[in-house]
Amino acid sequence: MTDNPCLRVTKFKKSKGRDRIASSDECLALLEECKNSRNEHLLPVMLLAITTGMRRGEILRVTWNCINFDRQEIYLKETKKGRTRSISIVGKVCELLRSHYLKRNALTP
Repeated sequence: MTDNPCLRVTKFKKSKGRDRIASSDECLALLEECKNSRNEHLLPVMLLAITTGMRRGEILRVTWNCINFDRQEIYLKETKKGRTRSISIVGKVCELLRSHYLKRNALTP
């Protein structure tokens, strides 16, 4: 064989991907729907995602002992990169998480 037929094969073009940021109106509408949801955990999860930039897996692994309300931060023991990190939670997010925590612990004997 004197000619390599693979040299005539064209490569697929790399996708440009998608980088879209929700508008303020879209975020407000989303949070309003979360408030009206039967799932009481949806609003805190969505607020964490919007205000902290945490990944879905990180949010789903958060337990109450990861949250320090006095310091207003969440301590992640394991991230995608295998490192630990602390994430600040302030304002409404911290208040909402605290109220869920207090409500949950008031039910526990």
